[in-house]
Amino acid sequence: IELFLGIAIWIKEWRVYAIFMGIIFHLSIEFLMSIPYFEWVMILLLLTFIEDNDVLKLKSFFRETFIHFKLVSKRALAFILTRL
Repeated sequence: IELFLGIAIWIKEWRVYAIFMGIIFHLSIEFLMSIPYFEWVMILLLLTFIEDNDVLKLKSFFRETFIHFKLVSKRALAFILTRL
């Protein structure tokens, strides 16, 4: 997984998937091995690769998902997403 992350993080089309996998991977290390601070530093460093258009895509994904499954009202979701 680490080899994939090291390569995929630099390929624009794969970047979001690599960041997601990296966060899941490092959270699993946190829960299974409990190495202090390492996982949180690595997750923060992964988040530095997020670009503005990735944030917009993520916002639209959450908007569509939450509204489709009726997890939250449109008004509440609009309030939350404007704060990001």
